[in-house]
Amino acid sequence: MRTGCARRLVIVTLLVLVLQDMWWFVVAKDKKEVVVNTDRRVGICVTGQLSRLELQLKVKNIVKPLKTYGFRVDIIALLSDAPPRYVNARYMGNASWFRELSEVEKFLANKVDALRVVKYNQAMKPLLDPSYVRLLDNQRTQAKMEFRTTAHINQWALQQECLFNFLELETQNKEQYGFVMRLREDAVFLNPIKLNAFVIEDKVTTCACEVYRGINDKGMLVPRALMHSSLSVSLKEFFLHANREEYLKFAQNAMNPESFAAYSLSRAGVPKRAGVSFCPAPLSILGPKPDDYCIKFLQTGCWDPEIVESRRCTNKADEKKASLEMLTSQK
Repeated sequence: MRTGCARRLVIVTLLVLVLQDMWWFVVAKDKKEVVVNTDRRVGICVTGQLSRLELQLKVKNIVKPLKTYGFRVDIIALLSDAPPRYVNARYMGNASWFRELSEVEKFLANKVDALRVVKYNQAMKPLLDPSYVRLLDNQRTQAKMEFRTTAHINQWALQQECLFNFLELETQNKEQYGFVMRLREDAVFLNPIKLNAFVIEDKVTTCACEVYRGINDKGMLVPRALMHSSLSVSLKEFFLHANREEYLKFAQNAMNPESFAAYSLSRAGVPKRAGVSFCPAPLSILGPKPDDYCIKFLQTGCWDPEIVESRRCTNKADEKKASLEMLTSQK
């Protein structure tokens, strides 16, 4: 009985993915007649959890510089408002600068050209591929590996949701994007983004550091021509095409979302480059003020060493102390 239910669930999942592709192919085909591409509009999709969301530095170092360069900038925020969840407990944050989705809308309202803030209910028990779970990390418990796999699936599903929302906004704006950007909710730029990050028109750009035998998955800069393939490929590869032996050979036996994303892009023939012009850094929020944060461990070479050292997260004890101080101040 359970086997039959599992098979039906797999079939339903595959049908949903295929139908989504067919639907958006039709939408994209139709909208080409009414949408123009000026290359002067950039879409930014921020995905993840409201409880880990950072926006102040995103506006300061991404939105404002882009507007100075003459771009129109849209933001899509796909956020879960559930209690915070962390795969890596070492870097657990302890606060959020935003408590409600309405606060996100209010903060961004006058800073961008078009805005969408969407509540996203992350899947708590998605269909898991047992082979991916087993290969993920054999030093962890089964429950931990399933938890991590669930987080990876939600990350890839959110990327695909970014694609759908970008397509809808293009139709609404009657203007195609020149580039789109996907950023994790806790990823920030430590310095204003440079215009040279946008000159590579035929490749997906990611950061050259923190790649873990794959690509850095904190953020991705995508030219419009590669938007469909790059934002939907990981989820489809996981459910439809994954070849575990081929993957392990590609990733040198490192099963993680970074290596799986690189493998998926390669399988789809998506050209990519890693550099230092587009390098979002992950942070932990420690208190209620916009300046209360620390930067998680970063490899050298991609970020300003002075900023990294002055803001580096130290240890869990310090973060726990900061959290207690914050909670005390709010009573």
